[in-house]
Amino acid sequence: MGIIPLQFLPGQSAGALGLTGAERYSIHVPADLVPGQRITVEVFGEKSWKFPMKWGKIISSGNTLGYWQYFLF
Repeated sequence: MGIIPLQFLPGQSAGALGLTGAERYSIHVPADLVPGQRITVEVFGEKSWKFPMKWGKIISSGNTLGYWQYFLF
């Protein structure tokens, strides 16, 4: 468990997606992840669905990305 630097895509927000914070999430992170890449987030709650998000551009250096990959894989 931890914090993953994700960004909503333009036009998305927690409210627009109907997220309340009570949901469970499954985040599908590819092994060849790069900053700014779109990834899929699956939501489980009263209803379940998937939506795309963007991997944060704040993770811009290879060292920082390697840190995240260590914890995610």
